[in-house]
Amino acid sequence: MNYNHLFYFWNIAKEGSIKAASTKLHLSQPTLSDQLKTFEDAIGEKLFDRRSRKLILNERGKLVFKYTNKIFQIGNELVEALQNKENKDNRNVNIGFVPTIAKGKIYQILLPFLDHAELKIKVIEGEFDFINKAFEMGDLDIIICEKPIFHSEKSFVFKKFVASTFYIVCSPKFQDAKKKFPKSLSDIPFMNYTSRSDLQHQIFQYFHEHSIHPQIIGEVDDVNIIRRFTQNSHCFSILPKSVIAEPVDEGKLIVLSELEDIKITVHAVFRDSPDNKIIKEIMETIN
Repeated sequence: MNYNHLFYFWNIAKEGSIKAASTKLHLSQPTLSDQLKTFEDAIGEKLFDRRSRKLILNERGKLVFKYTNKIFQIGNELVEALQNKENKDNRNVNIGFVPTIAKGKIYQILLPFLDHAELKIKVIEGEFDFINKAFEMGDLDIIICEKPIFHSEKSFVFKKFVASTFYIVCSPKFQDAKKKFPKSLSDIPFMNYTSRSDLQHQIFQYFHEHSIHPQIIGEVDDVNIIRRFTQNSHCFSILPKSVIAEPVDEGKLIVLSELEDIKITVHAVFRDSPDNKIIKEIMETIN
């Protein structure tokens, strides 16, 4: 077992497959597969379960990943420390967010950080389970999500932002839906959010209350992808104001209704520590 074996395993675990890791590392799949086998042989047991062409970390694999993650985090910090040795005050602020939050809101949260020359932001988008795990392992300083989370074992700061207002929108192709709204929605395809998002439950509740039964053509948590499907007349959708403002002004989307009962509140979480004093000060300025 050597450093390369750790590095290859770490990348395979992060990417979820040998194919994806080989593309990232510019190595052939057979080479990477052999390196993984050598590493597993050295440990004496398998580190992954294979499901539907994906590699899923088993319990032993999760333990190894926990330590390799720390190793390479420290390695990255060493490189950055050497690169920034002339300015000891420089600091990276690693921020993770979920795709259901409109990019306009993410922009508002990130913007104040640019006023601090000593800070450099690194932003990662991912599903909630991914960014929450990265936060727990110390890879992220802040996570921004649509639902409150609770970490009782340490001291954390929880910041809640103003809820977004959502609208039912469609392309001009479906403008006749205004005539018998909301019953007319049953005749139009719909792109929903996945069950990972609290929005799905709220939307199903709205449909139930109004006896709406649309054809659900898919589930996506990225509001920008949903907007693109909607603009191209594949479906109607339910999107936040910041995402639809420009296409509505340009006539690419039509607002069928504002939904007062469907809201998403944005939550930010970060550790309450002396090292995060500047982060806390910045977050307190954001509404």
